[in-house]
Amino acid sequence: MTLVFAPEGITHRRRALFVQHGLLVVFFGLIGGIGFAFAILGHVELWPVLPRIEWLIPGSEKAWLRAHTGPVTNGLLALALAGVGGYLRLTETQQKILTACMLFTLWGNTFGYFNAAITGGRGTAFGGSLANSLTYLAFASAVVTVFVVVALALVGVRNHRRLG
Repeated sequence: MTLVFAPEGITHRRRALFVQHGLLVVFFGLIGGIGFAFAILGHVELWPVLPRIEWLIPGSEKAWLRAHTGPVTNGLLALALAGVGGYLRLTETQQKILTACMLFTLWGNTFGYFNAAITGGRGTAFGGSLANSLTYLAFASAVVTVFVVVALALVGVRNHRRLG
């Protein structure tokens, strides 16, 4: 059986998809940063645009910090894969798996971070409230998919080095 590798690495279309979704997730991370700031302040205020509103945002400062930094970090992983995609020689099937796993990692983690911040469920174990169980499932699934992403990236760069 002969494996067929894309000579240019990951296709340009898939790399553009990584850029698009990576930037969208970074955007959500910026929104999480606003939630973090409001959690620190204990109220909502964007002077001079928005006057002070006495409203305590749900969730802890730590959870909102994660809702800020987690999506940004995941988005940077997608942007990095797009940037090095020319060095990742994978078969069409491997590229499909990499793409699906990268997108699931991005959005599963982003959902998990925001759900945890809003509901207070940490998602470190299954059970308790429905919100906590959903957070757990999102994070646990994303842990699996990010390992697949990194493993396939390593396979792709190994193939690139072998095939030149």
